[in-house]
Amino acid sequence: MSRSGEGAHRIEVRFADEARVVPGGRPGLPPEWAAFDRPLRLLGALEVLLPAEPASVVAVVDGLDDADRTVLGVARSDGVCFAVPLRGIGGGAATADLPTSDGRTTIFVLGFARTADAERFLDRWGAAPRPPLPRPGGYIDGMTRSMPGFDLDDDGRGGGFEAALDAEPVAADEPIEFPEAAEPAAAEPAEPEPAEPVEPATRGRRVTAAHVDAEMPPELVAGESFELIFRLSREALTATPGLVRDEEVIRVDEDRDVTVSITLRGIHHAPGDRAERTVPLPAPGADPARVPFRLVADEPGRGVVWIAVRQEPIEQPLATLRVSAAIVESASAVPGPAPNPRTRVSGRSSELAALPTIRIDESISRGRSTLRIAVSVGDERAVCTKELPDKAAYIRRLYSRVGGIRAQVDTVRDAKARRRRAAELLSGIGSDIARYLFDDHVNDLLWRSRTSRLSHLVVQTEGEFDLPWEIVHLVPPSGAAGDGKRWFLADLGMTRLVYGSASPEPIRVRPDRALAVSPRYHDPILALPRTAAEIAALADHLAARVVLDVETPAAISSELRDGVDLLHFAGHGRWRADEPTAQQLLLAAFPSSADDEASTYSDADARADFPEERALEGVTPASFVFLSACDVGRLQSGPTGLGGFAEAFLRGGVAAFIGCGWAVRDDVAARFVTTFYDAALARELTIGEATLEARQAARRVGDVSALAFAVFADPRARLVPARE
Repeated sequence: MSRSGEGAHRIEVRFADEARVVPGGRPGLPPEWAAFDRPLRLLGALEVLLPAEPASVVAVVDGLDDADRTVLGVARSDGVCFAVPLRGIGGGAATADLPTSDGRTTIFVLGFARTADAERFLDRWGAAPRPPLPRPGGYIDGMTRSMPGFDLDDDGRGGGFEAALDAEPVAADEPIEFPEAAEPAAAEPAEPEPAEPVEPATRGRRVTAAHVDAEMPPELVAGESFELIFRLSREALTATPGLVRDEEVIRVDEDRDVTVSITLRGIHHAPGDRAERTVPLPAPGADPARVPFRLVADEPGRGVVWIAVRQEPIEQPLATLRVSAAIVESASAVPGPAPNPRTRVSGRSSELAALPTIRIDESISRGRSTLRIAVSVGDERAVCTKELPDKAAYIRRLYSRVGGIRAQVDTVRDAKARRRRAAELLSGIGSDIARYLFDDHVNDLLWRSRTSRLSHLVVQTEGEFDLPWEIVHLVPPSGAAGDGKRWFLADLGMTRLVYGSASPEPIRVRPDRALAVSPRYHDPILALPRTAAEIAALADHLAARVVLDVETPAAISSELRDGVDLLHFAGHGRWRADEPTAQQLLLAAFPSSADDEASTYSDADARADFPEERALEGVTPASFVFLSACDVGRLQSGPTGLGGFAEAFLRGGVAAFIGCGWAVRDDVAARFVTTFYDAALARELTIGEATLEARQAARRVGDVSALAFAVFADPRARLVPARE
């Protein structure tokens, strides 16, 4: 007999022959169960080793309120997983007969809000054993263990982040407390018709290689139209002389059409042109499929087009192409030569595609932003489009509201009441963003999925860096009541992923190639005593080279000249409002009483140190960049946002970037940084797992700036300290 003593629901497994519990077993939910399209809760789990031929296996579960809403899930060591129903035997106990298995087996107790949900799960997984999706590196394991959304209240609604805090004692640092809503919780919306499950496009289907490319003129004339051509073929494509071009080789499902969508910078669509098209894969031996887009160049400068290639309903692109051209006042007599095309082989990770996703495709023309938003959760999908006539003004208003929170709560004398009020104000801002950007279909899907289906949400984009997605707060659709909980996207383990960024291979960090820059400010007003804790956290895990007396941008550029694996900056940052606008890191000689540009490192400097052209060749000065830049509120600040440094580093080939969207308290930054590095380097968690732990730790400090950290990375990537 084996027992699980964790949680209120004990699993007792009885065998006719000897079996034993796996010591230190840390079972994780198979990913397709975690992504099931109905709320579920993990009530208990037990990992056991079974003998070769037991006569019988009986599972007994006690502490249940309703066996009809509970299912037993079994995952075998050979990758097979299935579900069996439980039979109530009275007294809150239930039993189930399990098929025998040779080797390691994990038994899960899964609870559902309604009997119909449990029956639907059994319909899908109880008919025959099925192999789960791949689980590389235990990412889904960590997601299941650490995501508070799996801890449901009695009414089937999750407590969000605060539920995780309430479950553990907090000593000196009191967590933010969130009020319950006065109105009753909203009734669950009517169930949609069951949809076909979203599966990776290459699973169980006819898969073949295909070639895609995009071409356009190397020089565009302001105000004049031109054509961008996308091509799809089973055979290799020949470049058209004189055009700029990007090409990739992809793997596609032969039975599904290919969706092509474009996003623009400095360019807009001609009247009647559409941003998204669908095209079938040509038959073997047939000519390439050709999709023309009619576009118009804006003012002189540079125009950029991103082309995302997908097969719905999966949001993650099979390929991302990028072409750019100079925009001039009038056509040159002899246009410059077109850049040499490059060919890449792209793929798509099935486990990344299975994660809940918010896809943001943005086109910008003359300051007007068009956001095409698609949300995928399990087997459900919702899409909407939002026009922002003046995105820059909208961003300024948002961050002005965020910056004004402290002024509004400073008069509240009681610390607990002050934290409570700050959280209410921030959730109000986040709710306004959700209502403004999302339509009812998107809000309804996110709201219904909030308790257990949004774990480690990924916001994917080709270049939307400015909106503060971390503080977006889930809201019910129009006319429905809320549940009084706090549902910030950041508290769901959210990370951002930029199309075409580095793959989730381990990010190798060699001891002699970790650089920590922490300016020792000459001006005592700018002193940040807790940055020492950040540097110490790196020193605990890596022999990082520490630079304290950096006074000029040239000094940082010099440090980066030979390349580093990890760059960490701990100091002040600001956003300059005057033209040309810029994001800047303040260096040691910067005075608080004057505006000394010579003592700042700007996003323009980062673009020079991390040129995109070199990144396209696979060369980058750093693989991981963390800008822990705090603002004491005494410096001249302009419209905040992440566009500058985030874009410069990511376009420059950095695999993972972490930065702050607004002013962060020194103690909050230190808590986030030290927790993140301990989780990522000492315990070797994925970046997604480390991010969630760091946000939870920072929230215990009790300041809203804990949500200011934006993480751009594949959530499955890991920082791996190299031993040599």
